[in-house]
Amino acid sequence: MRENHTIQLAEIPIGDSEVTVERLNQFDTILLQTQNSEYRILVLDPKTGRALVEGGAHFVEPGEALLMGSALPGSDFKSGMICAGCRLEIWADDKVFLTSPIKSLGVKHNPCAESAQSMAAALH
Repeated sequence: MRENHTIQLAEIPIGDSEVTVERLNQFDTILLQTQNSEYRILVLDPKTGRALVEGGAHFVEPGEALLMGSALPGSDFKSGMICAGCRLEIWADDKVFLTSPIKSLGVKHNPCAESAQSMAAALH
């Protein structure tokens, strides 16, 4: 069983504090603290970046969105990555949203989702 982990910007260099969305499991929760807001992101499809996003001024209620990636202003865009120090790009309702710079991020793994995946694998 996986343990929850949180990466704090103050503890780990920016280059080492990142999450690759595609490597997450369905129903994992990404917890973001930006300079201005907090976000809770439930991953629906890690391969496409489809998620339910709640937080900030634009996602007062959970809404379906695509997690596109992140970047520092003036640097290369990291598709499918969420990186501390960067701004996350989110697409929802035909609009593009950028968060303020990410101060900390963490992933909460859902053990129920892992159990369902184990049962499905055992049945096949």
